[in-house]
Amino acid sequence: MMKYLTFILNISSWISSVHSNNGWAGITPAQPLLECTEDIHDEIFNINVKGALFCSKYAIKYMKENGGGSIVFTGSPHSDAGELDRVSYACSKGAVVTLANHIAKNYGQYNIRSNYITMGWTPTEGELALRKSQGITKEDLEETAKKIVPMSRMNTYDDIVPAIIYLLSDNSLMVSGSNIRITGGWFM
Repeated sequence: MMKYLTFILNISSWISSVHSNNGWAGITPAQPLLECTEDIHDEIFNINVKGALFCSKYAIKYMKENGGGSIVFTGSPHSDAGELDRVSYACSKGAVVTLANHIAKNYGQYNIRSNYITMGWTPTEGELALRKSQGITKEDLEETAKKIVPMSRMNTYDDIVPAIIYLLSDNSLMVSGSNIRITGGWFM
């Protein structure tokens, strides 16, 4: 992790903003609590929590030296409780919400902002791969979304990117410790 941030610093000489979209690479294992294995749990936490935590650690070090900055985490409504078969994923996303709030509370004195965006149902590569393994197509997902998401569709990146840009910009200098929910009303 540090080698990548060092590379960025060699190019730009400072970090003022970070977007952290730590997520399970590929298919999120479907595991209810009673079937959860320690190995899968550790893999999910290593990616989702440790990735976000250590990226933030090194970015904050440079932000403190350079007058501040903004960190934006994106995650899932699973952070509030999750579905039955996503126990480790849900717990990991809850931990990232806590990390975002911890940074906002404890590093604001250094002009460092931290926010979280809860992304609603979004057809990411991981989501599509998981559903494909279950025999569900993207078109099936879109039909399901029409029935259960109040705004009748899944998110697109065009729904999410403007919020990330806003939170990383100087237009949000007093926004820290916030959770913006871009869920089409599905999760509140």
